Amino acid sequence: MLIQPFILRIIKYNSVPHKGDDNVAQLTHGGKLFLKKQNREKYNSWIIFPQCPKNDRWPNLNSDAWDKKFKNKITKPNKSLNLVI
Repeated sequence: MLIQPFILRIIKYNSVPHKGDDNVAQLTHGGKLFLKKQNREKYNSWIIFPQCPKNDRWPNLNSDAWDKKFKNKITKPNKSLNLVI
């Protein structure tokens, strides 16, 4: 019987200050941790740091703390989130 190694998969979504298209800002919190070889070996995992465009948001909500004019109803994933999932 073969035992498959467990690989942890983590997606770390960035917040508003880290939006953009530079592919750097979203690495501010946690990105440097996995540059170290010993951490990559110790934590056998895949870490994905997608970056949300400045003119978009991760959730496709009709209402949130920034946009009170909509009804609070979740719809299908928006383009940015759909590319990640």
